[in-house]
Amino acid sequence: MGPPMRSSHVGEWLPRRAWLGGREIDYRLRRSARRSVGFVIDQHGLSVTAPRRLAEREVLLALSSKAGWIVAKLDEWRLRPPVAPPAETVWRDGDTVPYLGMPLILRLDQATRGVHLDRLTGTLTVGRATARAASDALSQAHVGAALTRWFKAMARAELGDRLAAHAARAQLRYERFALSSARTRWGSCSSRGTIRLNWRLIHLDPDLIDYVVVHELAHLLQMNHSPRFWAEVARLMPDYETRRRTLRQIPQATLPRL
Repeated sequence: MGPPMRSSHVGEWLPRRAWLGGREIDYRLRRSARRSVGFVIDQHGLSVTAPRRLAEREVLLALSSKAGWIVAKLDEWRLRPPVAPPAETVWRDGDTVPYLGMPLILRLDQATRGVHLDRLTGTLTVGRATARAASDALSQAHVGAALTRWFKAMARAELGDRLAAHAARAQLRYERFALSSARTRWGSCSSRGTIRLNWRLIHLDPDLIDYVVVHELAHLLQMNHSPRFWAEVARLMPDYETRRRTLRQIPQATLPRL
């Protein structure tokens, strides 16, 4: 249907329309560095990601080849009942918040500043942001932001150390480590060797963190989930199946909403 999209549009979502399964379907198209056409159907409708230089007629051919599946999935989404937005977390003094698989008792104390962990008592205290705020009540927004910053800082140190230790033990080399905030993935490994670990892992037991770390390190050897990949995971962590089952029983939606 025309020449490939210009590079200035790379990364942008652009509206498109196609005739699929006997009906007109609106979708959005984005160009990326991927090598094949990818489809995602969710609350936004149909989203298509295609290689930078692939002609749009080839994108349409790819859509046509999946027309039945696309139409069925779009209908499935339309029939789903609306989902109410999750309720905001209300932070109260005496609540518990998980840290490395253990509950910490949350203390809100406007007489102190910053966030402090007392490992002996298992208490996490959130104080005011500045000296001038001594007489101000601790707002929910302040408590949530302070906890998020603290947990992310702990995650960067803890997850980074565990990744480095497992990589050294397995004699594997990754290029870069970064934290992610994904809501549906615990980790990822790019073809360039960048490993991203979800900072919310800091809420989980160290055994489960180690499984995610090893899982992503194994992707340095196998960028897929083939039998060879799982063989590498088993080589690096013989009891991974038990840890994997446990992790799958912990949806991220059950963790604190930070």
